[in-house]
Amino acid sequence: MADAPARPRLVPDLPDSDAPEATPQPSGPVPATDAERLAFQVQDALKAAAGLIEELQYPHPETRRSARGARTVSKEFVRSMAALVDNSELLQQLGIYQSPRARASLQFLEAFVPVLHRSQTFTEALSYTLEAVHADLVEEALQAYRVANAVTRRGKNAELAAQLRILKKILGRKNGKAAATQEEPEPE
Repeated sequence: MADAPARPRLVPDLPDSDAPEATPQPSGPVPATDAERLAFQVQDALKAAAGLIEELQYPHPETRRSARGARTVSKEFVRSMAALVDNSELLQQLGIYQSPRARASLQFLEAFVPVLHRSQTFTEALSYTLEAVHADLVEEALQAYRVANAVTRRGKNAELAAQLRILKKILGRKNGKAAATQEEPEPE
């Protein structure tokens, strides 16, 4: 009995933009910042990790529905079907189900559940880190804005006051709350 041919990888060689929504990488001789270098190192590590998984597939419109529908069939059913085929010469001769492949696939599924959880935790932590870094920057920027406004209230430094009016428009807040976005009327 010959094993069924392996499914082709949907992502045979991961290009620099390995995911459909990958962020563009800088082009040209622009020197990278420390943050950009670190981000590229993490992207390279993720790309290398993805390259380790031969079976890695990205969602595809043609297969997404069947993959989602297969969630309703238990692993126990798949395991039991493999055992049934192993114990039935007739089913083995028909070659309709490769139980060794099924067992290998089940082992893959079980082995990678912790990897999935770890990568989801990493994604959540990275997302929160980006939000927290932004929040720290916002807090510092708003504090500096308040101090600069206090300095200009004393009637000194008209140039700074003009720049703060521009910042106020950029900030888009009135009385400490976000201003509702309004479209400017077109001139007649």
